[in-house]
Amino acid sequence: MLHGGVDVVISNAAARISPDSTMARQVRTFVDTNNRGTTRLLRGLVPLLRPGGRYLVVASSFGTLREPDPSLHDRFDSPALTLDDVDATMDAYADAVEQSRDGAEGWPSWINPPSKVGQVAAARIVARQVRREGPADALVGAVCPGLVDTDASRP
Repeated sequence: MLHGGVDVVISNAAARISPDSTMARQVRTFVDTNNRGTTRLLRGLVPLLRPGGRYLVVASSFGTLREPDPSLHDRFDSPALTLDDVDATMDAYADAVEQSRDGAEGWPSWINPPSKVGQVAAARIVARQVRREGPADALVGAVCPGLVDTDASRP
């Protein structure tokens, strides 16, 4: 623990989406970076937060539950969810995309929105934990800016 703990973390895990490849070929790496990367860092760094520390996960405006079908909402928005649950959901999502079942299961056709919903869900889970268990006055949250027009952001 360097200098006794962590004061601020801005987690911006993001993989690039290439328009030159199918979503099925990219989804596993995308989920591993965006979602597994987010949950790995939350697990590793939140325990090091000092009182008053701040941990922000940068997701996007796609991180709301307006994109996935309502039948999928409980996979991301339930007080009993854990980071393991979010990881399992995102792995199942990647499986669905790779096996062309994603549309039939209610997932959007672009891999970015489900990933962002998963990042926000992970931040919310840890925020609840920090409110209950501390450290005192620490904050964990998700920042959801609008879409920035780059090659990586275009479906």
